[in-house]
Amino acid sequence: MYQYIITLLSGDKPGIIADISSAISLLEGNISEVNQTVVKGYFTIIVFASFPRKVTEQQLSCAVCGFRPEESKDYHINLVEYKEPRSPKNAQHERYVLTIKCNEQSGIISEITSYLYGRGINIEDFYAYIAKGTPYMLAQIAVPDDGVADEIRADLEALGRKWNLTVTLSHENIYIATNTVCPTIKLV
Repeated sequence: MYQYIITLLSGDKPGIIADISSAISLLEGNISEVNQTVVKGYFTIIVFASFPRKVTEQQLSCAVCGFRPEESKDYHINLVEYKEPRSPKNAQHERYVLTIKCNEQSGIISEITSYLYGRGINIEDFYAYIAKGTPYMLAQIAVPDDGVADEIRADLEALGRKWNLTVTLSHENIYIATNTVCPTIKLV
């Protein structure tokens, strides 16, 4: 089995996921994981897929572009053979969600992410956007499970005061419990 990480970048339009998934299927591949987003009108997707035989970037590009040649000419496709990443120090981690509301200022992302890096915290997912003129950041982070979460929370709150940010660090279970809308069950 040959495993690949596939990325595609393009101006956003309907049909891109259909094109990439159809091309993978045409090449007898199987998709195991997908992450997709649109930023400022640009679509990007990262796919983990397995194939019964080796696949080249050219084969994949031809297969993708074969479905809608005119519409897919601006697709930028990259294919990388998957290799198990080196695990960082086998430390146990707990997932936390970091939310930040701020004023638009240069350097905030750099300051926050540099702090996290300095503490050995991995950012597993990161999203930043502006809604109604207010910048927001949302990150899923892996905090070492060594009892320092409260210290990290205090440090982030101090950074928040320095930059005039609203910073919240929540364990993922608490974040999910307080941010998920569930149907009400009537017990009679």
